[in-house]
Amino acid sequence: MFEPDPKHRGAMLRTELAPEWIKSEHVEMDGLWRRGALEKVLRSSLDASARIFGSLFHYKIKRHLDMSLDKLKVRIVLQGQHMQQGVDYEHSYSPVPHASG
Repeated sequence: MFEPDPKHRGAMLRTELAPEWIKSEHVEMDGLWRRGALEKVLRSSLDASARIFGSLFHYKIKRHLDMSLDKLKVRIVLQGQHMQQGVDYEHSYSPVPHASG
């Protein structure tokens, strides 16, 4: 049987693929920093009424047709289930696939 996708970081750290998962986390974060999608903000610089939302990593094992390991994909997701439109954000966007080549 094949190893399932880790449901959270603690489960990921208990797998034998943990070092590769951690490398994939770094690749994801480095890409976000390079694209300017992240900005470091000090809590002390925030207004007292500012709402802070957490984030987590989503882990996915990609496999070839023969079920051998292709790659380990990691995405960071915002825990936005408590966000309110007009208060915490104005617009929402859906990811759109694009051809790379």
